[in-house]
Amino acid sequence: MHPRFREMLALLRSRNVKLTMTSNGLSVAALDDDELRAFHDLEFSLDYPTREEQDAQRGRAAGIWCTRKRERCRRLGVPVTIVAVMMRTNFRRLAEIAGIAGRYGAPLRVNVCQSVRTVAFAPTYEQYWEAFELLLSQTDVLAVGEPLVRAMLGLPRGEGGCGAGTVRVTPRATVQPCVYWPGPGDPLRLLLEVGANVVATPAFRAARSLPPACEPCELREACGGDAPAAGSSTGRSIDPIGIAPSCAANGDGCQCASRRAAICPRPAAPAPRSSWRARRRRNRRDALNSATIERSVPR
Repeated sequence: MHPRFREMLALLRSRNVKLTMTSNGLSVAALDDDELRAFHDLEFSLDYPTREEQDAQRGRAAGIWCTRKRERCRRLGVPVTIVAVMMRTNFRRLAEIAGIAGRYGAPLRVNVCQSVRTVAFAPTYEQYWEAFELLLSQTDVLAVGEPLVRAMLGLPRGEGGCGAGTVRVTPRATVQPCVYWPGPGDPLRLLLEVGANVVATPAFRAARSLPPACEPCELREACGGDAPAAGSSTGRSIDPIGIAPSCAANGDGCQCASRRAAICPRPAAPAPRSSWRARRRRNRRDALNSATIERSVPR
């Protein structure tokens, strides 16, 4: 952990910045109760349903650290979310992790592992879709941010996200539209100079663009091509040309329509916004298994 971590936290608190953090438990342990209460919410990484498996993946005692700090946050009234990265080693275990999250009255957010430096942990095409079919059948899904899954469920293209609603500032003092974006990124001074107009720069425009290979797909408007995922997996340059490996368009022609039929034979219209909020309150109150589907921090 950075030796000036607590000093940086104090600076952000003095400027009334809304704080959140993803932790394996160790960074939470370094904070006192007053510092911990300053967080709007906290996320804890949990990739396996048993301590032994979690320790093997994240390091010795990672499982017990995560458990103890979740309990501490609940005692202090800090909202907690459990975050799991979908990998080829745990893709059938995610509903079990949702059960653990439910016992703490917390939702589970599922991030799909994107291949940036290695494909060792990335799920295959078959594992990716089997994992989501299991999640959709065994949990109450609160929200879906994964473009491919949204398209297969008949949901419209999500608002914001990479290239539009988020800016990534890296420890190297660079700016990128997405954590998976290839290349060194633009210097931080660009963001300071243009502010919100950073979304009009070439990298951000490219992140919003549709890869040419996706043009024939009937679901291209709902999916948007999932350009950042395609780039991280193919190692492409800033011009998005590939298809995400989990896309049903991979292989011999586009199979998105058949994949959608297999997952959601009769796509229903999205629920009204108010019902999603009601469901979230109900799930937290009753500690039901729940899942929010997003993307992962690269490995």
